[in-house]
Amino acid sequence: MNTNETNYKGISETAKRECKHHGETLFRKTNQNKWVCLQCQTDIVVRSRAKRKAEAIIERGGECERCGFDDVRALQWHHTIPLEGNREEHIKLNNAGRAKAKEHYDKYCELLCANCHSIHHDDDRRLWNAKK
Repeated sequence: MNTNETNYKGISETAKRECKHHGETLFRKTNQNKWVCLQCQTDIVVRSRAKRKAEAIIERGGECERCGFDDVRALQWHHTIPLEGNREEHIKLNNAGRAKAKEHYDKYCELLCANCHSIHHDDDRRLWNAKK
């Protein structure tokens, strides 16, 4: 019952199976010969990253460093030294432990609300377009 699903690019054997949370969906076989639901794995990673982000935001003061807005749903990390779309750096940061991520945020990031972050990048674009 193997499938060639395009949404999973791993090398493990895959099959459609029944998940108690997601119904019929794609599973992959682990190295321990167990079947795991790919959607359940994704859900775990998303929750873990959200929890780590919330903890880092709270440790950093829990508010925008420019205007003081404090709704954590709208707080974002602004890289003061851009990663320049370097996908490998983003992946390493996402998979880093809590201490490593905190070190990165402390060294290279400013905590901004979505509004201040958007204004900052709009100013960058205007400056860039003015130079052309």
